[in-house]
Amino acid sequence: MDQFRQIPIWFFIGVLLFLYGVMITGVGVYHLFAPPAEPMAMSEYHPDLWWGGLLLVLGSVYGLRFRPRRRTGGEQE
Repeated sequence: MDQFRQIPIWFFIGVLLFLYGVMITGVGVYHLFAPPAEPMAMSEYHPDLWWGGLLLVLGSVYGLRFRPRRRTGGEQE
């Protein structure tokens, strides 16, 4: 009989963090080459690149750590 295996919620959180990191980093790179007419406070530190990079790293860690794996024939619960 086939048994269903649940996918951990942390895997989906990791995927979301990674996707948000891609979007925020993309905006940061865009603002690096085409700065807005009225820059925000502390924009010279490029916080969108820092936060986007942090989200990319965290999303990668969670996504790889909790990724679903196939069972081999010898594993039992």
